[in-house]
Amino acid sequence: MAHADSLAAYWTQCTSTVDRDDAMSVNDLAWKLLPWPMLARIAFWRKYWLYGEWEMRELRRLLPDRPGLVVDVGANRGYYSYALRRLGRRVISFEPDRAYQKRLQALLGSQGRIEMVALSSNAGIGVMRVPYVGGAYGGSLGSLSDLAVPDEAVSSCYQVELSTLDSYGLDDVAFIKIDVEGHEESVLAGANNTLIRAKPVLLIEIEERHNPGGLDRIATKLSHLGYSGSFFYERKKFALSQFVPEVHQVAERVTVGETNRRDLKYVNNFVFKVT
Repeated sequence: MAHADSLAAYWTQCTSTVDRDDAMSVNDLAWKLLPWPMLARIAFWRKYWLYGEWEMRELRRLLPDRPGLVVDVGANRGYYSYALRRLGRRVISFEPDRAYQKRLQALLGSQGRIEMVALSSNAGIGVMRVPYVGGAYGGSLGSLSDLAVPDEAVSSCYQVELSTLDSYGLDDVAFIKIDVEGHEESVLAGANNTLIRAKPVLLIEIEERHNPGGLDRIATKLSHLGYSGSFFYERKKFALSQFVPEVHQVAERVTVGETNRRDLKYVNNFVFKVT
């Protein structure tokens, strides 16, 4: 009953509700008229070379030498999935928003596996809330966390299937990227056995504005598993001990829907490796 009540309360925060399959109607006209593989690759290379997150350029150095599967949790448009696939890795992409299913398929083809579920701490049903930014569907900002989307934001909601990474029984995971807008602790809770068993390198988006105190809790949890953290700032790598929120993660520096992440003086991604 408590779970049902929480879902009902969350629905009331939404301006409208949508079917996941209907979300595709908000995509640009070009994506409806031109070949998907071509457009998806053009979009990726613009991100990679011009304005995407710097961590994408560091993937080759972040990946462990050993072979193994890579997991992209919150794959969205598939840029990280494609970058990892290009490095010769087998990829499993988790993305519950069907608005991005065709893009993921266009980028990964038969060389990747796409799971249209949201990873969490337990299996079940959740409500994804997606804000509209400048009148456009902000799928990359969708979240299961009510802190990630302001109450006053114009938004849509849809139900998603929840699962855990541990339930997939993956033994050879070498790298996991997590970008779930404040839901990262739940994802890690559902991946605990995988972390203990495989000790993969982790790239996790953690923001105070979406998950207050989350970085400290996650760093502490992972340290008990032998992990140490680091981050990139102005294209240079620093130990996690050097991270100062008032310097490296000032929320006022970020505009909602910001597309140029390359030179933004704002740290949102953290790397964790077993030492």
